[in-house]
Amino acid sequence: MAKNFPDQGISKEVFTHKLESLENKIEQIDRKVSSKADEIVSLQILEHRRELEEIYQVIKSIDAHILHIESELSRVENVSSDLHQVDLDIPSRSEKKNKRTSKVTPLFT
Repeated sequence: MAKNFPDQGISKEVFTHKLESLENKIEQIDRKVSSKADEIVSLQILEHRRELEEIYQVIKSIDAHILHIESELSRVENVSSDLHQVDLDIPSRSEKKNKRTSKVTPLFT
């Protein structure tokens, strides 16, 4: 015969069965919570991966833009250097005038 708990008024077998049922429900809820947490983490990882891919694409774009700017800067520097060289090769107006007068001056002295 099953003993009754005086405060509860239920038998030990019923109490044990209800306790096991409660433990099973707790384990089931624990598995659901764990599964839901895993799903959330997976979604967060996927979102972070998408964000990192977007950042990577922006960095690639910036890198290409920098390379283009550097190329243009190099081209402009070369053109500027060439122009500077041309300026050095062409005598200034005052130099041309001085050469003409120096050739003419000995004739009159």
